Amino acid sequence: MPRNSRVWQILPDFPFENGSLRPSNGISRVETRFRRLERLYINPLSNRLDISIGSTTNAVRTFEYKAVLNKLAHLRLDHFLEQQRQLYNAGLQECIDAYQKTRDTHPLSIGKFDQFKSLTELRRDLPEFAQFHVGCQRTALMRLDEAYKRFVKQGGFPRFKKYGSVNSFDAHGIGVKHTNRRGSIAVKGIGRIKWKLDDRYAPKRVKLVRVSRQPQGVYVQLVCEVELDARGADDVVGIDVGVKDRAVLSNGACIEKARRKVSYLKRRQRLVSRSRKGSGSRKRNARRLRKEHHRIRTRERIALHRDARALSGIMACT
Repeated sequence: MPRNSRVWQILPDFPFENGSLRPSNGISRVETRFRRLERLYINPLSNRLDISIGSTTNAVRTFEYKAVLNKLAHLRLDHFLEQQRQLYNAGLQECIDAYQKTRDTHPLSIGKFDQFKSLTELRRDLPEFAQFHVGCQRTALMRLDEAYKRFVKQGGFPRFKKYGSVNSFDAHGIGVKHTNRRGSIAVKGIGRIKWKLDDRYAPKRVKLVRVSRQPQGVYVQLVCEVELDARGADDVVGIDVGVKDRAVLSNGACIEKARRKVSYLKRRQRLVSRSRKGSGSRKRNARRLRKEHHRIRTRERIALHRDARALSGIMACT
């Protein structure tokens, strides 16, 4: 094996066909995870599948940035997301009608491309739909198509979206512009969405832009393809995720869990429960409660990334 390569050992013993090097069912997913696949062989001592790859691998990562919008763009974004909800529910009703007619013969009688044609006719007849970018409008239909295919494969029929439940869309077919340490996209019908740049990603590696409305504001999520350094890939360690501690490793190391105060969150929950339903104070307290939950989720996600990074450093040093 090359000296600069890494080895991923698949712990279970996989059966092979007729003693050849061609793996049977279940191995193809492992092969496609790594772009720089060099060689595939069987270790005769352990009867394991060893995959030798280069020192770096390609992966897809999502980087999130706080977006900057003016007041008019915020109003247009709210209107567009509500339109996405209505488009999703209309497409779901069309799928239900088609499923009731052809459920025994062809359950997938209608797909996303058929609904794309219906969207084109809708944009021709209604100017309020034609004022937005068609690639962004197709996000609702693409998500509906994935949910409908999942229902046909494993059950769980898609549900109608209630008011305010659609909070993001994918900007398909819109390029990203980078100038003076700032990134921006121009979305038809909404306006220009800007954000500050850093050195976490390369501008040429952006595959998809997603705009998300969250309790703390509007965020831009950039789906990029990055190269990961496969340090510590030869080492194996067992991880036990617990309740008192975040994780305990098989080599004796322990990753402690941060203790956070939740008194402010409890107060917000009590204020919401004591408010009268439908009142302005209840809506205001519920909005503050959503912001607090969002802050807690953000801190927990950052802590998990920090612990995972520290764990990879421990693996690389051992």
